[in-house]
Amino acid sequence: MPVARGAAGTDRVGRAASPRAGGAGGAEALSRARIIKARQPQPVSPPRRVARLISAREQEIAARCAAQLTRAEEEAAELRQQALDHGQALAEEALQGAQREAVALLVKARRSAEALIELARADLTRLAVGIAEKILGAELALAPERVVQIVGQVLRAAGPSGRLLARVHPLDLPLLEARWEQLAAAAAEGTLELRPDAGISRGGCVLETDRGVADGRIEVQLATLQEVLFAESEAEASPPIGELLAADTDVGEGGGELADGDLLHDTVVGLVAVATAVSAPLTMDGDVSRPWEDEHE
Repeated sequence: MPVARGAAGTDRVGRAASPRAGGAGGAEALSRARIIKARQPQPVSPPRRVARLISAREQEIAARCAAQLTRAEEEAAELRQQALDHGQALAEEALQGAQREAVALLVKARRSAEALIELARADLTRLAVGIAEKILGAELALAPERVVQIVGQVLRAAGPSGRLLARVHPLDLPLLEARWEQLAAAAAEGTLELRPDAGISRGGCVLETDRGVADGRIEVQLATLQEVLFAESEAEASPPIGELLAADTDVGEGGGELADGDLLHDTVVGLVAVATAVSAPLTMDGDVSRPWEDEHE
């Protein structure tokens, strides 16, 4: 069976040749694989110089970032301070504006109050004088003998004089003549003459002397008193608004009130003295005396 041998030989040759053939092909394939593998990039460690450059760059970037951060913080702090300064300036300006408005309101209120009080003073004085006149009229009606005291006071206030002529109301003349000795003693060394005059009101007296005329009529004395009170009221100067603010005055709780009680007190004291003690101020030759002042000082 030559074919089998041939085939077998061939097979054997083939099998024998196969390793040789396969060995050559495998070596070639292995060589190619090595070449391909050698062409792939292999990781290499950077040189020290490159590493130093990278480190320096990183440090530069870090320093730049730190500088920018510091600058940003400084700018933020500066902006905050500017905002605080601006806010404080606005607050101070607002406070000053409020103070100016408050002072303006106080000045306006002060002037309004002064105007009202001046009106009230005038009305109060007229009212007090009217009340005193009614009191005197009622007292003279109840006690007509009071005219003796009034005429006696006028005589004493006139002082020494050679001639004394007292003009009185006709209804008061009998009462005065009944007390002639008392009136003559008040006339000192002068010669006293009583004369009726319907133009003189009850309780009044007009005394003519060598020195002048003393008007002791009640209405004249009250009018003189009213003029004096008006003059004193106008002479009283109110404190400036600066002094009012500097006096630590608490306006909200009754502080800083304008004291008009002094005028009321003086008016009442004077008029009550006139009405009760019959010590009316005597007008003589244009001079005004107020005898109750010495009693109440």
